[in-house]
Amino acid sequence: MLSFKFDAFLKKRFIHFRMTIISDLSRLLRISQWYKNLLIFVPLIFSLNLFNLDIFLRVLLGFLSLSLLSSSYYIINDLKDIEKDKHHPEKKKRPLASGRTPKFLAALLFFFLFINSLAIAFFLSNIFFTIMIVLFALSQIYNLILRNIAFFDIIAISLNFVVRILSGSFLIGVTPQYPLVLSAFFLSVFMVSGKRISETYLSDLIKYRPSLSKQHKDTLTLMATVSVASTIILFSFYALEISKPLLLLTLPLSFYLVLVYFNSVFHNPEKIRNPEKFIFDKRIILSLFFWTVLLILALYVF
Repeated sequence: MLSFKFDAFLKKRFIHFRMTIISDLSRLLRISQWYKNLLIFVPLIFSLNLFNLDIFLRVLLGFLSLSLLSSSYYIINDLKDIEKDKHHPEKKKRPLASGRTPKFLAALLFFFLFINSLAIAFFLSNIFFTIMIVLFALSQIYNLILRNIAFFDIIAISLNFVVRILSGSFLIGVTPQYPLVLSAFFLSVFMVSGKRISETYLSDLIKYRPSLSKQHKDTLTLMATVSVASTIILFSFYALEISKPLLLLTLPLSFYLVLVYFNSVFHNPEKIRNPEKFIFDKRIILSLFFWTVLLILALYVF
């Protein structure tokens, strides 16, 4: 009986240990943030190629390459920011900052992800491979320099999202639709500005982000307001330009999502500082689902 209880205890501890490793690995790779790379599908959808299986699979491989690359530079960022993250009330729980994941293991994972990402990109096309190199370089320039420049850091991150969309265009050989690209840029400015506003609520803000102060909140609010207005205007212009006025039916849901996000910025800032918590909220997922259905119907059916 004692032996049976001991075996059960060991099994329980092993399962707990295994789940902890899986959880830490997922947090280190930021798999929950791979949704950002779905932007690579935007040109596929708007070029009316969503149901072309060959092109879809090609973009799916591009998404995998982009996601592996994203995880690789998340690891680099965490390695660089270990000491800084230890002072952050939320990021101090990350695998590297907490000491649960050894640095050498994180470095090995970086090389594995980086090499495999570029291998997939090279297999897809030379230009996509080049864009992946550029995207990685931009991420490191941001991490080393631009993140310390107030407001310009927001523009740099937003340009990163634009490159994701452009990579999808070049991957499938379609001309970028610039009103759509600009819409994505200003939407990114809106969301990143909101995240910066939420960070002003941190008590030890100066330790984590020296370039940001509570006095910047009004300017950030103005940036968010102007950028979301620009997004709506540009998207409306795009819908009329391509003679798809039914795309405008997505605007009420879009406006609702903007209001929920902006409300969370001021009343639930912790959720905005961890955007996956906002994105994977049931209410948001449901709204995004219906928004996507409306979008596809407007583009492909009517």
